Amino acid sequence: MTFARTDDVQDAIPGNELIEGGLLGALIFDNRNVALVAERLRPEHFQIRLYGRIYAAICVMADRGDEVTPLTLKMALANDDDLTAEGGVQCLLRLGFLGPQVSHPDSYAETVILLHQRRQLLALGQDIQ
Repeated sequence: MTFARTDDVQDAIPGNELIEGGLLGALIFDNRNVALVAERLRPEHFQIRLYGRIYAAICVMADRGDEVTPLTLKMALANDDDLTAEGGVQCLLRLGFLGPQVSHPDSYAETVILLHQRRQLLALGQDIQ
C-alpha cells in the first residue's frame, strides 16, 4: 500500500503505519477505546492522511453514539476517493482485524502524537535551512 503523507519531507519521516493502523483497529474493534484517546489525539496527528480522516469519522460516530464498524465507516466515508482506491470496506476490515492485538490503545495514540511532533520538528528544521 502507498499512502499520501501529510508533509513533503519523504526521507526518514518519523511515522509508523502499523501503529496508526493498529490504533484505528482498536477503535473499530472496541468503540469504548475512543474515549481513551479522543481528548489528546487529533486527525492531523496521523502521518497517513486517510487514517486521519478515518479517525475523524470514528470520533464523530462515537460522539453521536453510533456503532463504529467497518461497514458503518464505509458509509460515513462513501465519498473518500483514497479509501476507495485502497479497497474501501476491505481496507477498513484489515484495520479492524488489527484491533484485538492492541491491548493499550492509549499508548499507541501517544506514539502517534510523538511521531507527529517529530515530523513537525523536521519540517521546522527544513524551513530554517
